[in-house]
Amino acid sequence: MYFISLIYKDMKHVSCIGFVDTFKKADLFIKSHSYDFPNCRYAIVENVKEGIFMYDENPIFYSLTSNKQAQKLKNVPKEFKNKIGLGFGMKIEN
Repeated sequence: MYFISLIYKDMKHVSCIGFVDTFKKADLFIKSHSYDFPNCRYAIVENVKEGIFMYDENPIFYSLTSNKQAQKLKNVPKEFKNKIGLGFGMKIEN
């Protein structure tokens, strides 16, 4: 499943807002609804397989800005390197 999460502008909180069965659907959702998340800095798509303690080693990040459509990033933002399981609503500690 592809879990869609948002990182808020305070860079301290993450919320999983849903999941879909294909990356194409997740990508379309984020790009279609990017203007609906004015309090968020990033959206993340994580492909998590069934199991216990599973996570995506290569999540896809999107930059969210209030004046344009979400942009898929080529690299994980430096603040999130070596952080896993972001889509499970964790509080981000620096």
